[in-house]
Amino acid sequence: MGELDGKVAIVTGAGRLHGIGRATAVALAKLGADIVPTGTGRNQSSLPEDEKDVGWKDIESTAEQVRALGRKALPFVVDVSDSDQVNSMVAETVRQLGRVDILINNAAFARGPDRVPTIELKDDIFQKVLDIKVRGTYLCSKAVAQVMTAQGQGGKIVNVASVAGKIGAKNTLAYCASNFAQVGMTQVLALELGQSNINVNCVCPGWVNTSRPS
Repeated sequence: MGELDGKVAIVTGAGRLHGIGRATAVALAKLGADIVPTGTGRNQSSLPEDEKDVGWKDIESTAEQVRALGRKALPFVVDVSDSDQVNSMVAETVRQLGRVDILINNAAFARGPDRVPTIELKDDIFQKVLDIKVRGTYLCSKAVAQVMTAQGQGGKIVNVASVAGKIGAKNTLAYCASNFAQVGMTQVLALELGQSNINVNCVCPGWVNTSRPS
C-alpha cells in the first residue's frame, strides 16, 4: 500500500525529461497516486538533443513512466494561462479519474529571452513569463480548489517557485517578479483554503540542472 493510494495529482510543466515536473510526477506515482501530467505539446523538432536521443515524447513519455509504476496517467496539452483550457483539464480529470487531491504548479516560461537587462526586456516576453507563472498558478489553483472544497476531504497545493522569489538578481526582472508573486499568492491561498483543510505551500529551489533553456 502506498502513502498516496487512491489519490489523484495534477502536475503542470511535466513534459521535460530532465525537469522538476517529470521527477515530481514519477515520485508521486511511486507513492501510489494517479497522475495528470500537463505540458505545452512541444514539437519533436524543438526537443533538446538528450531528449531526441532517447525518443522522448514530452508528457506522453512522462505518462509512460507513471504507467510503468502501475498507476493511471492522463496527460494533457494545456496552456495554463487559458482559463477555458484549465477548467476543461480539471473537469476531465474529475470525469476520468474521479477526483483531485494534489496540485503541483510547476509550469514556467522557457529560460532565455527573459534573461536580459530590464531596459532590453521585450514587453511581450515580460507578459508571457507572468502569464504562465502567475496567471497559470491562479487559474489552476482556483479550479482545483473548487473541486477540493466540493469533495470536502482537503488537499495539497504546492507552488514551485525559486530562490529568485526571495532575492533579486540582475537580468531577471520578469523571472523574479513572477516568483515573488507566486510566494505571495501561496500565503494568501494558505490563509483562505486552510479552513477547508487544503494545505498550500511553496518551494523555492536554487539551481537545478534541467533542460528548461531549450
